[in-house]
Amino acid sequence: MSLLDQGTHTVICYPTHGGVDGDGNPVQKVSPQGFSAVATVQPLSSTEAAEFGVQTGEMYRVRFVRPGPELGPGAQIEWMCRRWSVHGYPQIHTGSARTSHLTYHIKRS
Repeated sequence: MSLLDQGTHTVICYPTHGGVDGDGNPVQKVSPQGFSAVATVQPLSSTEAAEFGVQTGEMYRVRFVRPGPELGPGAQIEWMCRRWSVHGYPQIHTGSARTSHLTYHIKRS
């Protein structure tokens, strides 16, 4: 058993699916139905506006217990009663069979 097979939080994932907008153009929409998954969530960075002293941006790194869901850009994750958007594509770590995993970056929606 690896440390990558353990998680500390249960999150709800809302993947994206194909759809069509009002003009007939293909778009990716967030699914209204979510599913739960176990993950580890770690702070990645935060920025603060110096003149206001308030936090304006937060990013976290999410690693799901293997095998985890594959989410694309624009998908959403509900964690700690807040919705977070998946930022970009997942980072693929393929060092070995025991350490391979995906990590996602999320921003507050």
